[in-house]
Amino acid sequence: MNGRFEFTVLDVSAERRAASPAVRFRLRVRSDGAPLHAMVLRVHVQIEPARRGYSAGEEMLLRELFGETNDAAGDIRPLLWYEGAVALEAFSDETEFDVCVPCTYDTYVAGTRYVTALHDGEIPVGLLFSGTAFRTSASEVCVEEFRSEAHAQVPVQTWHDAMDARFPKQAWIRIDNVTFDALCRYRAEHALMDWESTFAALLGVPR
Repeated sequence: MNGRFEFTVLDVSAERRAASPAVRFRLRVRSDGAPLHAMVLRVHVQIEPARRGYSAGEEMLLRELFGETNDAAGDIRPLLWYEGAVALEAFSDETEFDVCVPCTYDTYVAGTRYVTALHDGEIPVGLLFSGTAFRTSASEVCVEEFRSEAHAQVPVQTWHDAMDARFPKQAWIRIDNVTFDALCRYRAEHALMDWESTFAALLGVPR
């Protein structure tokens, strides 16, 4: 790991201006060397489940994803949340920048299944950085490869705020075409106006 660049998470918030749900990480990078002409940065964001504890209810919901978390909490592997790239302009000592990490209700995505199982608290996140820094002098351009990392605790509520900004009080499931066609026939046969009424009728839930 190259110690010439230090990355720090300054803030995490729901990004309400994005076209789709996202969490915005406000980051700072500091350099202990000469001024930089530019930096091309690759960002790898992962959820680190082993860095927090879980209630009995959360463990039950996470069992399908991780197995028995009480027995192997330290062995749970990180879950990839996001990979992307950022280009930074020239700076001397430090600069700040944003990384917007998308969120989804797709429960087939492991990260989504993990977050939706948490009742409250925080999501432990690791950010891995790698890339190329360009320094210039009067006679040459110096190219420097580097790796670094940072950690953050993202409030579970922040993830929900990001989702609610686009899909308030909604959930999403994926089913195969055969099941969907059967649901459509059931809805038509019973003259049901929407999917909420259809599922309520099937489950015997009064509306």
